[in-house]
Amino acid sequence: MFDQIHCALAILAITLLIGPASAQPARIIYVSKSANGRNDGMSWLDAYVDLQDALDNVALNGSCPCDIWIAEGTYKPDRGTGDVRLAFEPAGDVSLYGGFGGFEECPDQRGPQAHLVVLSGDLAGDDFPDPDALVTSNCCTNRGPGHLGCDNPTCAAAVVADIPDYARCVSNPRGGWLQYCSVAAAGICCDICRPTRCDNSGNVVRVTQAGSNVLFDGLTFTGGEATQRDGNTNFPYGGAVSVTASSVIFRDCVFYQNAFSAVEAPPPVRYIHSKFVANGSQIQPWAAASCADSESYSQECTIYQCTFADNKGSAANLGGGTVTNSTFVRNAIGGITTYNAFNGVFHFSNCQFLNNGTPGQNSFAAISANETSIDHCQFVGNFGAGGGAVTAKNVAVTNSLFNGNLGLSVGAIDAQSDFRAYNSTFLNNSVRAAFGPCVQSDSMEICNSIFRDGGYELGGHCMIVEYSNIQGLPDPQPCFYSFFNIDVDPDFVDPLGADGIAGTNDDDLRLSVGSPCINAGDPKFTPTFGETDLDGHPRILCGRTDIGAYEFGIGDFDCNQSVNIADFANWATCASGPLPDGRISEMPNCAAFDFDVDGDVDLKDFSGLQQVFVAP
Repeated sequence: MFDQIHCALAILAITLLIGPASAQPARIIYVSKSANGRNDGMSWLDAYVDLQDALDNVALNGSCPCDIWIAEGTYKPDRGTGDVRLAFEPAGDVSLYGGFGGFEECPDQRGPQAHLVVLSGDLAGDDFPDPDALVTSNCCTNRGPGHLGCDNPTCAAAVVADIPDYARCVSNPRGGWLQYCSVAAAGICCDICRPTRCDNSGNVVRVTQAGSNVLFDGLTFTGGEATQRDGNTNFPYGGAVSVTASSVIFRDCVFYQNAFSAVEAPPPVRYIHSKFVANGSQIQPWAAASCADSESYSQECTIYQCTFADNKGSAANLGGGTVTNSTFVRNAIGGITTYNAFNGVFHFSNCQFLNNGTPGQNSFAAISANETSIDHCQFVGNFGAGGGAVTAKNVAVTNSLFNGNLGLSVGAIDAQSDFRAYNSTFLNNSVRAAFGPCVQSDSMEICNSIFRDGGYELGGHCMIVEYSNIQGLPDPQPCFYSFFNIDVDPDFVDPLGADGIAGTNDDDLRLSVGSPCINAGDPKFTPTFGETDLDGHPRILCGRTDIGAYEFGIGDFDCNQSVNIADFANWATCASGPLPDGRISEMPNCAAFDFDVDGDVDLKDFSGLQQVFVAP
């Protein structure tokens, strides 16, 4: 009886996540490639063998919301026909769950990593290695000015003959085979441009029914190729999933080698705990994921605990929204871009942007957006055609780090209108042009922040800069107000890191003992409730905030810049045990012992104190 109640509660909890329409328990439909029963989806024994049969059941029989439980295996949308135009087509209120072994009674018994469910457009099973590694003709790549045109006369002739406007591909006075030429070649000469992808599904999944609410959970999508082929087959964007007029959620999903984008969907969209790896192509470097349309600047776009790595275009294209606890690494054209450059509002928190953008390409930096707030984020080694890390209209930065970013004309942030920075660190941000600032904006407000080693640091008209460490800060002048600033070495722990190279991700930019930035921030600064530094430690320790992204002194109760036996002696006095209201003891300096940043001092914090203890 207990197991039955437990399962019922688990199923109800999962269905409630989809939305108000799913408040009732869902009807369960089973899918398993190894089933050999009645093929009616009523149980694991009688499960549908083909996923589309389960989706048809939902569309034809109603009685939803419906949960489709899918057992491990690879499922392809062509139903054995080889037809690249076919796709899995969910409709209505339906949730697709992968990760089942084919025996489970409860959804929380599944394991998506142990029982991999792959929805694949690789109909011939020949996609590996990386399709771009097989591209040998320069017809298929954007060569640019100064290079010869297409090196394959047959392909060049086919492009020009099929699309007369493309005659300039071979008569361009600059001599280049340009981007629109390579895109045309990819569709007409697929055999030399994407040889293993010509027979792939255009879209693995298409959600086209208006008003549908679809959840994808625990699935891997691969092999979708939403590109024109043979000059006459056009697919909607989104090689893995193409969505129109529906609400979708992706949770615990993986998207790998889908082109030219993985997901194309209008808002609302939620990407939760998912991975996007190696999507897009050199021919069409589009965003791996989207939540945007031509008319909406919706804030109903969410990215939470996701990873975007090694995608050929940008990581994601959003109309606005919230990006939290996510990582963006080596995405060739940039991190987050926006469909409409000066519309939509973006909020980023607890994110890492590492080595996004590619010098020599038209990269969009880590973030290219509109009104943007950035909190507890790290930007290291990014490149952008505007700002090296961020190009936006209005930018507010708190408790964040910008290190080693490179822009064509602005090293870190090109804010274009308004820029504010509090308790943040900017180091080694530079420009490729002969001269340019770390930050450019019409108006600036900077407090408790570090700007060093990046040429001249601030470029703008009206500035208020106070309690900061600014290298080369100019003298006050009309519309430029400077108060209580310093220009000295911040004395970081290890500004070069283990690799001995400044501006890389192993640099330790915390403050050393004796740093002039310790307790040198605005004495009137009052953090918001629960505000922390970039490490997650209390924002104020020893009575006054530090300058920069990191607060010095965790574990240092007596504020002598050393964690020793005297601090250990005070730990018991501060230890209150878990407090329901998350309230630090009112004893001064007890916040130095809140290692796990939960608002109290208890045994969970003691191991942290042991790690920073310095023996006499």
